[in-house]
Amino acid sequence: MKTRGSPLAAATFASLSAGPLFVMIVIVSGYVTSVPAAVPIPLEFVPTVTLILFLSFFIGAILAFIPILIGCSLMSVAGELSETAQDPLAWVAAGALSGAGIAALTAGFDDGAPLAAALILTAAICALICRSQFGWYDQG
Repeated sequence: MKTRGSPLAAATFASLSAGPLFVMIVIVSGYVTSVPAAVPIPLEFVPTVTLILFLSFFIGAILAFIPILIGCSLMSVAGELSETAQDPLAWVAAGALSGAGIAALTAGFDDGAPLAAALILTAAICALICRSQFGWYDQG
C-alpha cells in the first residue's frame, strides 16, 4: 500500500490545535472537579481565557510539533505495512499511549490527574487529526 498524505502537513495541522486543546481540557477538567454544583462562569473570565487560548496556539504548536511529526511519520509507515495501523482507533491508541508516556516522563501524574489527563486526551485528539489527513491505496 502507498500512503496519500504528508506527515509534515498533518503534523503542522495537528500541532496548531494542540495548545488550545490542552488549555481547554485543563480548564474544563479543573472547573468540573473543583465545583460541587453547576456555577455560572463570570464574564470577566472570558477575556482572560481568550488571551490564554491565543498564546497557547503558538506555544503549543512549538512544543507539540516534533513529537507529533515523529508519531505521524511512524504511523504512516506502519499504515503502509499493515491495514490494522490504518484504523483511526490505532492512531488514537498510539497518541494516547505516547501522551501517557510523556506525562509519566515529566511527572505529570505526580502533579495531579487533570494535567496528565489533558496531555493524554490532547495527544489522542492530535493523532486523530493526523490520521484524518492520510489515506492508503494499492500501487497497482
